[in-house]
Amino acid sequence: MKKLTTSSDDGGSGGEGKPSGEAAMLLGMTYAEAAAISPKKLEVPPFFRVAADEIEVVKTNKDGSPRTVRAKGKVFLEVNFREPATALCQEAYFGDEEVIMRGHPVLKRGVSLVEGLADSTVFYMFGLRLRVIGRHRVTNEGAVVAAMPDFRSGGHGGGPGSLPRRGGGSWEHGPNPLLPPLSPSSVPENIRTEMQKAAEAEAVLQRARMEPVMPLKEDAPPEKPAPLIVPPEPEADKKTQAREPAKEPEKKPPAKEPEPKTPAPDPAKAADKPKG
Repeated sequence: MKKLTTSSDDGGSGGEGKPSGEAAMLLGMTYAEAAAISPKKLEVPPFFRVAADEIEVVKTNKDGSPRTVRAKGKVFLEVNFREPATALCQEAYFGDEEVIMRGHPVLKRGVSLVEGLADSTVFYMFGLRLRVIGRHRVTNEGAVVAAMPDFRSGGHGGGPGSLPRRGGGSWEHGPNPLLPPLSPSSVPENIRTEMQKAAEAEAVLQRARMEPVMPLKEDAPPEKPAPLIVPPEPEADKKTQAREPAKEPEKKPPAKEPEPKTPAPDPAKAADKPKG
C-alpha cells in the first residue's frame, strides 16, 4: 500500500499535538456503521458511498443516477479509487474523480492519516492526488493507537475497536454557518487545473506502460500489398463515349500460304541419264 502524500497551501502542516478523536473514530468506522447512525445515505457508483445529515444530488447522469453530490453534517465518505480511502468531515462535494472536503476533515488511506485543524481547512482530491489548503497535520494509524490506547482496549464503553463516544468533537458540530457553501470554487482554480493536468499526464504514462511495444521496422511482419484502386472515369468522358458510335474492329486480310518450291535437278543424275 502506497503511503499517503500531501502538498499544502495557506497555513502549512501543523505537526504538534495528539491525534484527534475523529482520527480514532475513522480507524474503527465502516460505511455500514456510519449509515446506521446517519439520517441519510447514498451510493454513487463506481467510486463513492456517503452517509450524512443532509445529502443533495447536484448533477445527474443521463440515466438519472447521481453524478455530483453535496453532503453536510457529520459526513462519512468512502472513496474507492485504485487506493481506497475513508474520510470524516463537516461538508463534502464530490463526483467523477474529484472530491472536496471542508471542516476539520480527516482522511485515511492505507496506514496514513491527514487531519485538518480548522473549520476552513479544505482537502482537495483528484484521483490519487491530494492537496490540503489550510492548517493540518499528517500522522499514521500507529500514532493514533499509541496516543489513544483505550480506543483499542474498549475504554470508550465498547469492545476492542469500538467507536469513541459521540459528542464534543468537531465532527459533531456541523458546518460553520459563516462559511460560504462548499463548491468547486472553494478550491483555487490554478490548483484544480494543475492537479487535473498532472492526473491526465499520469494516466497517459500508465497507458503507455501497459500498451505492447511496437516491433522495429526490420522485425515487423511484411505488409500485404493494398488492392489496386482504379479511379472511375470522369462523367464528361462517359457522355462523349455515349454519343460516338462504336467502332468496328479493323479486319486484316488473310495471310497467303507460301507456294511449294520445285527442287533443282541434281547434276550427277543428269549426267548418268542416257541420251535418246
